[in-house]
Amino acid sequence: MKSQKVGKVEVDLCPSCAGLWLDRHELRALARMRSLPGWLLEPVSGTSPRDAIAEGERRCPRCEALLQVADNKGVHIDLCRSCEGVYFDRGELNQLL
Repeated sequence: MKSQKVGKVEVDLCPSCAGLWLDRHELRALARMRSLPGWLLEPVSGTSPRDAIAEGERRCPRCEALLQVADNKGVHIDLCRSCEGVYFDRGELNQLL
């Protein structure tokens, strides 16, 4: 994961699949911002190495716990019940917002 600042929020990006990891409370902080940079909201294009790992079998990049899949407005979000982080595949944050 590579850290990137969005305003005062430090998000983590996966360099291989362009997924987005948000630690506890970072999603709420991003949702309060007036605008977000375009690179953060880019849609999915093509496939990524993460696609090879089925939903429900993915692990948390922070604590290695099994991520739980939650459906929110038709978007499948990977949640960590242990550290309360959220993982978005590329473009899912835009779909949710």
